[in-house]
Amino acid sequence: MESNTTQPSKSRLPWIILTILILLLAGFFSFLVFTAMRQDARDPAMQPPKTEAAKTESISASSAEVSTHPSVFLSKLQKEKDVSLLFLGDSYSAGAAQGQNTLWQDALLNLLHDRFHARLHSDNLALPAGNDTYSSYVAYMRQVSEQTSPYDAIFLSLGFYDDPFTFETYLRGLIACLQAHNPDAVIYGLIPSSALTASVGNADENATLQTAILQSTGCQTINLSEAFAVSHQDFSTLTDDGILPNEAGADVISKWILLSIEKDPTLPETSFDADASDSSKAFLDFAYLDAAKFNRMDDTHYQLTGTPKSYGFSHSTALVGIEFNTVEATSFEVSIGDRLFRSADRTPALSGSGRYILPLGNNLILQDPLVLTFSSKESADQFHGLILSGNVSLIGKPILPEMPETT
Repeated sequence: MESNTTQPSKSRLPWIILTILILLLAGFFSFLVFTAMRQDARDPAMQPPKTEAAKTESISASSAEVSTHPSVFLSKLQKEKDVSLLFLGDSYSAGAAQGQNTLWQDALLNLLHDRFHARLHSDNLALPAGNDTYSSYVAYMRQVSEQTSPYDAIFLSLGFYDDPFTFETYLRGLIACLQAHNPDAVIYGLIPSSALTASVGNADENATLQTAILQSTGCQTINLSEAFAVSHQDFSTLTDDGILPNEAGADVISKWILLSIEKDPTLPETSFDADASDSSKAFLDFAYLDAAKFNRMDDTHYQLTGTPKSYGFSHSTALVGIEFNTVEATSFEVSIGDRLFRSADRTPALSGSGRYILPLGNNLILQDPLVLTFSSKESADQFHGLILSGNVSLIGKPILPEMPETT
């Protein structure tokens, strides 16, 4: 009986072994197939052909890797050559109206000279408090014809007095003009320390937008608020009014800017943005009609002698600005066509007496004859010039109210 119970067990053993071998072989074969598939996935020759979109993306990516060059600015500094610098901005670069002798630009120029021993040449076209990015655009374009050679570096300190609704249009337009006339220049956009320390103005509100615009146009951003923040000094020791840096603040700012200069940014091969919007390109069309080109008809009316076309401006509509003076307790009011400008409407308010360059508005039809109507003889006496630029699109609310209807 025992032999009958053990025999079937022996007969099944070979089948069990065979089953185990088959499972092992199947597992090994699966491993080989999986390994081969992974190797094929890594092999470019085994990849499916790229779509046209994918090819374009690949070309763009590879082009981006090689389409930059080191800055001429730092190279000239290191080789102790002649270097030209331009400063544009508001009172942050112009100094206080009440008489601030120590400017951060002076401290920066001293640092650059001590560090590189280059021959530095600088122009400061910054304007007093109340002027904005449009003002800097006009200040620069007025001197383009006198510019004997392109600048190597340009420093912009803007945003405090700019309306957030129009800041982008004016900043992009200014940058387009600077890049067109100074193709190899490094443009440094400074986020002013007042974005951190001032309780008034629009520097803080405009800082994020300004950074985005600078990055999209190939410019360099230097955040001077960060310079104050990492200085580990009480802000009250760096600025006396919360807006402009004092001597200690200028020292902190200049050293922070020097660090950014020494990083040697790589620049696009084509500085001027060929894909810039029509609004940005429109700023390249420019005419400044000073008061001498107008006939003063009476105490409150000026009429342009000739037409805008006779002064090189061929457009029938334009972005129009005005340059004028104000004196204490005197407002400035002027209308042209259906547009009215009142200095009292500016936000932040104009700070007392000074010279200002401000926009009247866009989409203004240039009538023939072109007549300016002032609210008083005092306002008319303060007129210096009218500015015409190519028509632009301004986003958001209108800059100025239309003239009220009269009956």
